[in-house]
Amino acid sequence: MNLSPTTERAEVLDVLRGIAIFGMFSVNMTADIWWSDIYESLQPGSADFFALVMVNLFASGKFITIFSFLFGVGFCIQSERRIKMGNSVAPFWVRRLSGLLIIGLIATACTLPVRILIDYAVFGLALLLFYRLPPRVILAAAIGTFVIVESIDLLIPTYWPSITGVPLNSPTPDTIHDLVDATLPTGSFAEIALVELRHTWVEFTSLQYYLGDLDILGLMLLGLCVGRIGAIWDRTVQISLAKRYVWWLLGIGFACGALGMAMSQFGLGDDNSIHYSVVSGLLTWPLGMPVLGLGYAATVVLLMDKEKWRTRLRPFAPIGRMALTNYLFTGFVAAFISFQWGLGLYGKVFPAAGLIIVAGLLPIQMIASRMWMKRFAFGPFEWLWRFWTHGKAPPMRISTD
Repeated sequence: MNLSPTTERAEVLDVLRGIAIFGMFSVNMTADIWWSDIYESLQPGSADFFALVMVNLFASGKFITIFSFLFGVGFCIQSERRIKMGNSVAPFWVRRLSGLLIIGLIATACTLPVRILIDYAVFGLALLLFYRLPPRVILAAAIGTFVIVESIDLLIPTYWPSITGVPLNSPTPDTIHDLVDATLPTGSFAEIALVELRHTWVEFTSLQYYLGDLDILGLMLLGLCVGRIGAIWDRTVQISLAKRYVWWLLGIGFACGALGMAMSQFGLGDDNSIHYSVVSGLLTWPLGMPVLGLGYAATVVLLMDKEKWRTRLRPFAPIGRMALTNYLFTGFVAAFISFQWGLGLYGKVFPAAGLIIVAGLLPIQMIASRMWMKRFAFGPFEWLWRFWTHGKAPPMRISTD
């Protein structure tokens, strides 16, 4: 079950990671940028309104789904390699996640919006509870996480105050969110760094955070499940699985996502009842965004089986091979454009401009990543991560012997 970076199977995963990096950057520069709340006043028909609708419809939540799914796939690959070599999985995985946690914390302290790395380091630990279980059990656990999250996000906030008379949210998270909003537009590098670290501490010491973001683990478990049924190692299984579900995933994901967005953002039905908000929330997540994201992944798998499309998609592979480095780069770009230590354009970059920035940087990332990977075995941060994980420096340059 050896899977080297040069095999066709690994190339599909690298392409998916590269596409996911591009998609997440598009969302982070538009719908999920710090000042996205002001987009509620965008005029219908404007370029910015159209760009935001397209991002919400086709990108938001879809590419983070792919990235999280691939994290579970990666764990499956590495755990099965360790087992095959007769080595323990748990110590290796704990070291690997601790390295990711350190990178995520340092990046956050440098004002980069990459807190998802900390999410992966935290929730990734739970994968150790599942990797020896049958795929059907892993799938059931993944579905269970979505049920828990939706119960918390949709039902408890609605009914809890009326039942107990006590607000669900404590004032502490609200206070730190207000502080973040007040600091980011004009704060210095040190001020932003301190408030982001404080924000991180508040989030990751809150039980509500772990319950509310449990769906990240669910997506990882889906990746682990797909790996356990052989779709990573057997190209035939991979293609068969993609063909069987691709149209269901694309159809259900797009239909539910579009309807959920129409209800939540455009007032379709114009109903303020509890049931209306619950239905619109469910249509958006998990019936819309993650399902469509998995449909994208299945589509890429099928397209990579065709020579013409493989040639077109292959430029994403170098980005995916150094996904951590490229993701940190996109975080740096967002922070540099926004904060006073950089260009200081906080609140001035609207969705259309954000997409232009992403589109302009994509070919640069492709070219730079390809040139780097021709000379080196790992991206710079991937090398540091492996150094931490294995306790020794891996060879950086590709041997020419």
